[in-house]
Amino acid sequence: MNLGIGLSLSSARTAGGGASYSAEATAYFARRATQPDATRKGLMNTLILSLLTGAVSGSNIWAKGDILSLYADTDSADALLNWKSSSYAATNVNSTTFTTDRGFTGNGTTMYLDTNFADNTAAVNWSRDSASYGIWINQDPVNSLLAFGVAAAAVNLSLTPRSTGTGLMSIRLHSGTTLTAAVANRLGFSSASRTTSTNTAGYRDGSNLGTSAGASTAPGAYNLSVFRNNASYGSDRVACLWVGGALTDNEMLDLYNALLTYLTAIGAN
Repeated sequence: MNLGIGLSLSSARTAGGGASYSAEATAYFARRATQPDATRKGLMNTLILSLLTGAVSGSNIWAKGDILSLYADTDSADALLNWKSSSYAATNVNSTTFTTDRGFTGNGTTMYLDTNFADNTAAVNWSRDSASYGIWINQDPVNSLLAFGVAAAAVNLSLTPRSTGTGLMSIRLHSGTTLTAAVANRLGFSSASRTTSTNTAGYRDGSNLGTSAGASTAPGAYNLSVFRNNASYGSDRVACLWVGGALTDNEMLDLYNALLTYLTAIGAN
């Protein structure tokens, strides 16, 4: 059943007789060790509501996600949490550097974030032929390479937001075929979406930069990782991570816009 303003009854809740937050936001707040102030809670709630309704797509993008982690947070432990559920909180391996309200930074050699989400995880939105991921970089070290991949010797899942040598963003999403697009830098929201067994699109800041017809390959039993793909490591500063099922162009734009509003409000963009 829907309310007139486009929010479902399941997403309406009043917290302690005070400010009203969605059920999804309230559940996330309960998992935090340190509670945000009222202003931050309002911003978090607005982000979630934006994903529940989708201003451009009209879709419930929130329902298509498996991981939404906002690393730009006030507390390093809470920054590793998954807003979507109690599952798949990240592990900070070898102490990536945390900066309040900005995110985590790799060192290019040993540090990474392990999402504890295996590529072949079952009973989630993410699957072989329906998958999307996105990384928001807010500090460009120029010479960094990988920003996202897997902690294993695998080549079918990786993101290089920009290579200094080629000027290209490179994407693989369950395929041995690399999708590339020319970009000016590594900053912003680099993302990808596989919608079928033969179609993957790459995006920067919500805009479709091109597609690839590379056939899909089977996911492997290795965890998705920020700053790492096998033996390659990145040194960007990452503000957030998205992992979920396939998103359309309009849904990806809605996701970008919701994240942009939130990250800009806290100074992390």
